Amino acid sequence: LYSAFGLGAFIGPILTNTINDGSVRQMRRLIIIGFAAMVASWFLWGVSSIFFMVILAVFLRGIGGSINWTYSVVIIQKTAPDAKLGRMFALDFAGFQIMTVISTLIHGWLVDQVPIEHLNWIILGTGAVTVVPLMVWIWIVKQLETQEEMPVVIEPTGA
Repeated sequence: LYSAFGLGAFIGPILTNTINDGSVRQMRRLIIIGFAAMVASWFLWGVSSIFFMVILAVFLRGIGGSINWTYSVVIIQKTAPDAKLGRMFALDFAGFQIMTVISTLIHGWLVDQVPIEHLNWIILGTGAVTVVPLMVWIWIVKQLETQEEMPVVIEPTGA
């Protein structure tokens, strides 16, 4: 499974770079593809009946995660002032670590509560939860693109 994830993580940005023009706007849109791949991977894993489907789901999860990680890092590099880059990356990494701990605690607790024959419920539930960041990110991208398209009007001051 680690190999499938690693291969997906390697291939994800390579695939999306074929349609990436290097603009922050395009990379934000490509992150939507990454989130969608992660959502699809959890649902595929939750309904998997054979090991190959699990491998495919983990591969797809690697694709999605690496797309998001790669382009979010590049967006930070392109938009943050040089003097603040270290702080921005520290904040990004801290947020990632905090969410990893929280999700691990929740999943560990759920695995203890759910009978073994229904563990796929946890996986499907994870898929359902990952729809939330996908929808939030789509909304954020729309808001940012709307703001970028609005002309800046400078009104003269004084009389």
